[in-house]
Amino acid sequence: MPSSKTERILEEIKRENKPISPWEISRSTGLNHNTVKVYCRRLLEKGQIFQSYRGYYSNLRIYSMGDPLRVHNLILTCEAPYLSISDDISEIHGNVKLRAQFGIKRHKITGRISCDDGMDYNTLCFAISRFYELSRIRTGRAIGEVIVKTFEANRDFQGIRIDGSIGCLTRKGLFDVIERIYQKSENVVRLEEKVSVPMNVLQFESLIKGGITGYNVTQGLFMMMQKIESLTEAWKFSNRMLMDILKRIDDK
Repeated sequence: MPSSKTERILEEIKRENKPISPWEISRSTGLNHNTVKVYCRRLLEKGQIFQSYRGYYSNLRIYSMGDPLRVHNLILTCEAPYLSISDDISEIHGNVKLRAQFGIKRHKITGRISCDDGMDYNTLCFAISRFYELSRIRTGRAIGEVIVKTFEANRDFQGIRIDGSIGCLTRKGLFDVIERIYQKSENVVRLEEKVSVPMNVLQFESLIKGGITGYNVTQGLFMMMQKIESLTEAWKFSNRMLMDILKRIDDK
């Protein structure tokens, strides 16, 4: 059995036949999440592992256009007419923040699950299960039907920059889905969809398993670049029109 932290991390990475995140390694090995991140960076610098895409490592050089679909800012709610207390419980598990709010005024339990990097399917299931468990522990009852009020699905793309004069592009898609493209960091562009269509947990699970159907997620890198280019041109055209109108006003 591997003894050192380095050996344990390497063994876990080799055991997987797909890219794996420090959070997943931490869960499997029991090592501290921040410790795993530090060791992964060291192993990467030494060439012992490869970074398939930002935040994911493997023992094989795997090329990808970006991170897989991730979920962030999930809000859950449940009717609880039996509530006799008000409370607010917060927990942090790795880079996932979980908050359970118990409101006696409206007799509702609300869960807020956030993770800036986004959660994969397994992490998401763990977080939702923990919300159920916190509700049961605090109220002494099994939670009823839970409704997903809103969530964000995002995907990151490496080595891309949006025109500095724009920064963020937003539009309202079908079913009131808010679609955004913005520069998350120096060379990372994030495609984000905020879904505010209420659904139960089973419907939400099916949606995540099947993949969000928005064009931002299902299209490849080439299509994404085409969209950025067309939106950039549209934005520049609007700016030219505005400047022309202002010039005419000034001339008068």
